[in-house]
Amino acid sequence: MGSNLTREVVARARRKASVLIVALTMVATSAIALATAPPATAAASICDAIAGNLVQNCGFETGTYANWTQGGDTSFSPITGAVKNSGTKAAQIAPSNPGTLSQTLPTISGTTYTVEFYLWNNIGGTNSFSASISGVDIGGGVAGTKTLATETNVGPLDFKKYSVDVVALAPPATLTFQYSNANGIFVLDDVSVTPRANAAPTLTTQASPSVPVGGAIFDKATLTNLIPGGTTGAVIFRLFGPDDATCSLPTQSGIFTSRHNLDPDGTSTSLHFTPTAPGTYRWQANFTGDANNAPIGRTDCNDPAEQVVVTPAVPVTPTLTTTASPRVTIGGAVHDVASLAGGNSPTGTITFALYGPLDSNCTKPPASTTMVTVNGNGAYDSPPFTPTAVGTYRFVATYSGDANNTAVGPTSCFDLPETTFVDKAMPTIAT
Repeated sequence: MGSNLTREVVARARRKASVLIVALTMVATSAIALATAPPATAAASICDAIAGNLVQNCGFETGTYANWTQGGDTSFSPITGAVKNSGTKAAQIAPSNPGTLSQTLPTISGTTYTVEFYLWNNIGGTNSFSASISGVDIGGGVAGTKTLATETNVGPLDFKKYSVDVVALAPPATLTFQYSNANGIFVLDDVSVTPRANAAPTLTTQASPSVPVGGAIFDKATLTNLIPGGTTGAVIFRLFGPDDATCSLPTQSGIFTSRHNLDPDGTSTSLHFTPTAPGTYRWQANFTGDANNAPIGRTDCNDPAEQVVVTPAVPVTPTLTTTASPRVTIGGAVHDVASLAGGNSPTGTITFALYGPLDSNCTKPPASTTMVTVNGNGAYDSPPFTPTAVGTYRFVATYSGDANNTAVGPTSCFDLPETTFVDKAMPTIAT
């Protein structure tokens, strides 16, 4: 049995040697045809010229497997110069049993990389080849090992190029090739793993329409030309007040800041802000960028699309109803109650004027004038007043109004609920 196994190993070696001789003969024939040409400088591997390539010894130009790790069956796997995609060397990987070739790469989490390599095969038969990379997104933000390519019992290949994009999630990443070729020869060359250039998205913005004081304003950003597949970037919105035409106060951060991630449609909307003063408000927005998309600086301070005019508040007219205190006898105190309703957070004052019994038209100087401060809708009492004469007294109330509420009053002198009476004292007779 041992002699049979020895004969099989020798047979496989002879088959592979024959294949290699054919390849060498092809190269030699080309060399004879060019014998009369001037000597040329050896070309560098194209992978060496790729900026940012993480793969070391990418074209095997060292003549060794330096920077690479071999595993499994390493037979029939020399560095060859007979067949190559570029440069002067390539890796012949043709063991009969599975072998591996791998390299660990210093990827950066969140960055998209393009993995490329070239594969040659001379004849069909029993063979297999696969490429994979670990520490990358395999779907749904889950890190794992992604298969880049598989070939089984493949026929002749004339340095077929493979190119796959991956997103690094769990650095470092390990690029692994696994192969076996019982009948022919695989040749691997020009391996590269490079960060994909960031896209240059465009940012357009549109502020909300004009509102009166008390209304809400916001800004909306739209990004286009993003690399497909989503983005982890966000839009930062800054709002500058009506007294800041250069967007510089305070310290260029504005009076309000809102950060919002991009929605799936590439838009982002700020939180709402409610101005308390009229004037022209200015938004600025910037995109933070991410691993695949370049950041974009702030929009222009005086971009018309980023300006919102806040007009003075449209005053509302509250209602003012009043009720005087019940009648009293001389020596007792009287007062008025004014109820303010329907106002827009009213402030200001209510003035109570009390007219005496000799002034049925409320035209003479009042017997008493008092004022109370308003702080919202509600009922407000005048301070008590003690008349010194009997008769009919009439209250008149006036609300001053404010920026959001029109003035109301004075109430009518002839309003019956505003009338109270002061009666004579009833003497008592002791017996």
